[in-house]
Amino acid sequence: MNKGKKAGISSDCARWCPPNSTCANATACRCSPGFNSSSGVIFTSLLEICEDINECGPLSAVSCGKFADCQNTEGSYYCTCIPGYELASGARMFKNESENTCQDVNECTSGQNPCHSSAHCLNIISGYKCRCRPGWKPIPGSPNGPSNTVCEDVDECSSMQTTCHKSTICINAVGSYKCRCRRGWEPKPGFQDNQLNTTCEEMSFPTWTPPPRIKSQRLSHFFERVQGLGRHFKPALAQDTIQDLIQVVDELLQTPEDLETLSRSDQHCVATSLLGGLEDVLRNLSQALPSGTLTFNASAGTGKYWGLPQADLFPPHLSRSLTRMCDHACSSVLHS
Repeated sequence: MNKGKKAGISSDCARWCPPNSTCANATACRCSPGFNSSSGVIFTSLLEICEDINECGPLSAVSCGKFADCQNTEGSYYCTCIPGYELASGARMFKNESENTCQDVNECTSGQNPCHSSAHCLNIISGYKCRCRPGWKPIPGSPNGPSNTVCEDVDECSSMQTTCHKSTICINAVGSYKCRCRRGWEPKPGFQDNQLNTTCEEMSFPTWTPPPRIKSQRLSHFFERVQGLGRHFKPALAQDTIQDLIQVVDELLQTPEDLETLSRSDQHCVATSLLGGLEDVLRNLSQALPSGTLTFNASAGTGKYWGLPQADLFPPHLSRSLTRMCDHACSSVLHS
């Protein structure tokens, strides 16, 4: 017997070893790591084969830990975090529970959020959902919750899902709505227009007081007529009231009477009061006008006045007309 050889075992390798094995000696083969035969790691039968060991099987001692799955491969295995989780290191795989650092991925802030622009991303454990934003609803066929949700604006006004007071009308807006005073109405004290809690009351004739310290019977008569228009004012008849008011102002400018005897400074004060007061009154009354462009004429020929109802600002062309009225007042009352 040669030295270096164990008794009864040849140093020659068996040449019949199957795939995934190496020879143990002349009469036996050894399965490679990760493989096994029905007779064990070492076998002597020519009929044996080495099969992959499923390290991820139910009887395996391998544990990947929480929020992780075991992935079997030929001759080996690896662990990965389940969908919606990732390793703190950013790596994609690990070998055992001691290396497990799987943590929830916040898809909503990580740049992985594929939600449609009409939807809001809601992070949940191991995933996310796309929910419609307030004032939006899923389009037909698109459920509210999964990651493919697509939304459209809710018309709260037509669906009667509003808190608008009965004194207002509902105006739909993208993702919301607002409550606007009805034509001929104005916000009650303490309320603002175009808000969700807007509450309105029927519009009253604006206050227009004479300039202080001016003694003039003609001016007093003018303001008596203005107050008469105010007492009989009805928002539904705002167009007629505006026409009457313009006529009263025009008559005053055409027949100033004792206004011509006032001092130049008092005359200027009267003209300024007329200009500012008429602008304020017309600005308020125009909110009660019907839709469309209206033309008002002064019979004495001082000019035409146009109003744009439902406009938020005093119409610029009406402002220009009032400037022309002021010029007329300066020429008629101030003799300039």
